[in-house]
Amino acid sequence: MRSGVAALILIGSISAASAATYTIQNWPQDLNKVPCDAWKHNSDGSWTEVATIVVGKNPTSGMTFKDTDEAKLLDAKCPHKHSLWPF
Repeated sequence: MRSGVAALILIGSISAASAATYTIQNWPQDLNKVPCDAWKHNSDGSWTEVATIVVGKNPTSGMTFKDTDEAKLLDAKCPHKHSLWPF
């Protein structure tokens, strides 16, 4: 029973972390104001939004960037590990 409760708490905390919302005014300039945990660095070098980013009044989520201004900004700002293991 305890392991089931612990699993639910873990799943809830992961969901809460990915449900974060950040508001900025200018895209992509203000992306440096969004924390790195709002993004997932993928094995192909791209970045995927795992939070909601509101630009002015327009929400975005789930977008993926590779070889773009956004990806270059995130590469410079957010450390990421290159590993053979996906975890």
